[in-house]
Amino acid sequence: MRKWLFWEQNKTSDNRIKDRKIVYTNPEFKSLCLDPTFTDMDSSLDGSEILIFKDDKFYVMENLRYGSGTLLASGLTNKLFPNFDDKNFTSMLSIKEGELRGNMFAFYNNQMTSGWRTSGWFTAKTENYQKKTPIKSLPINGFQTVFHNRNINNPLLVGLDGKKVYYYKVVNKTFVMIKQTTNDKSVERLPPDITTSFSMPNGYTYLFRGKQYCVRELYPEEEEEEEDDRQPCKVWLDSRLFLGCFGQYPPPYSLESDRKQELQNFETREQTEYQESLCKDLKITGLTRNVTDLTQLVFRGDHYWVIENFPQNSVAVRHGLIADKWQGFEKTPDSVIFVSEGRHLRGQLIEFNGNSYQQWLNNGSRLVDGHQKFAKTNAILQNLDIHEPIAVAFNDNERGSVLFERLAL
Repeated sequence: MRKWLFWEQNKTSDNRIKDRKIVYTNPEFKSLCLDPTFTDMDSSLDGSEILIFKDDKFYVMENLRYGSGTLLASGLTNKLFPNFDDKNFTSMLSIKEGELRGNMFAFYNNQMTSGWRTSGWFTAKTENYQKKTPIKSLPINGFQTVFHNRNINNPLLVGLDGKKVYYYKVVNKTFVMIKQTTNDKSVERLPPDITTSFSMPNGYTYLFRGKQYCVRELYPEEEEEEEDDRQPCKVWLDSRLFLGCFGQYPPPYSLESDRKQELQNFETREQTEYQESLCKDLKITGLTRNVTDLTQLVFRGDHYWVIENFPQNSVAVRHGLIADKWQGFEKTPDSVIFVSEGRHLRGQLIEFNGNSYQQWLNNGSRLVDGHQKFAKTNAILQNLDIHEPIAVAFNDNERGSVLFERLAL
């Protein structure tokens, strides 16, 4: 992830960009490239789609990699979200974690409407629609933009208005402001005057100001954090690069040649080592998807591997000892799963062994309850339904038929 951020922060939107041709022939997409300003944006729960709002229209972007995506659809917002009112609309947000996960809210200064629920992507369902209602906890002028911090353990909504930063929790289906500060005093050291923003499952936050944007980690991991990791924004880029107006660029396309070669050699050397160690023995004891960054984890013996771009162009990007990350993990588990949906267990790692299982929280700490009794499990899968999540565990009994037991999430 760090190499990705280095690529992103070293892109250049130099004078040659004005000579590049817009690749979109669709008039709607081309007009957006000619005026890359937005009312607001939001990302889907799984990060596979970015929803761009401008006036009374929406645009859907997919394939956002290395800071640029592809526009694939557009239309009137009130067709996508029934009963949507585009007059004086200021910002839009879907709740990413915790209570009300998957619910969408539209903001109009200090008023708010709700009543749409999404799946992992933007397929809206109208439910208990509420008309514009003044919300006491919202600032009088509302937000310029609002995004979710995507923290499973401490989910927060972050509203931005000029130099002001507002933090909210959802408590009993109500927005409760827990803190108000200024951008220079914010924990995240957010830049001022942000007009559009959204966050991704991997922890990166996109911040737009005028016709430029930057991307940065909202909360760098403590063990990786350096002195200037939490700068407001190191580099501002042309928003047309983000929209894919000139096509997509494989990384790193704009680094100086010596640094570019150094990065490529480093990447090849590390990844070749990880791939070779993984492919020496293809017997896998566990394969599951990480909730926060949507990578795949492979467990074998006392080691684990982190896989990106699964399944089309899989590459091992990290490798380590399981005990270093999850203490007490069995060397030969029968099955392993990261719980992707479920209000109580989302983000937890569950390891099944014999007739019991044990759990780890999203931060890697082991639950004190230890082993819990459960049917012997050879494999387990989830339905990924955010509204009615279930996991089904499979086991071959003595006669060879398959037994299964549901795990409440």
